[in-house]
Amino acid sequence: MDLTSLRNKSATLRIEFDGEVLTLSYNPHMYDDECQRILNNMTNEADNTSLGGIFERLITSWDLKDNGHELPVKYETFLTLPPLLRTKILNAIVEDEMERGKLRSSDNGSSPPAPVRRGLVPIGSSTSPTSNGQES
Repeated sequence: MDLTSLRNKSATLRIEFDGEVLTLSYNPHMYDDECQRILNNMTNEADNTSLGGIFERLITSWDLKDNGHELPVKYETFLTLPPLLRTKILNAIVEDEMERGKLRSSDNGSSPPAPVRRGLVPIGSSTSPTSNGQES
């Protein structure tokens, strides 16, 4: 097994948004405990500074263009996207990692990151559903 080869492998995701499709590739082998911790701990847009550190390490390519010109895979570019599209991108990666079975509970027993719902903010709940579907 060659670690460099493993690190260079990518997964391709297709994300639908407002009648368009964004195709992006990310490196699933770079999704590590740090990525999971950052997504677990994001509580508002001000906390997204840490996301910039992992963004360019994860996303390897995309077919994002502006007026026919390809846009670079940069965190600064990501921040210019509509909030719902940013959410869909993060959700697609988290959901793909969940399907791969790589997401784990953190050391303190908390759940893997919840899908992102607004802006860049994964919304976690301190309440848990009971067996009848009501929050406790």
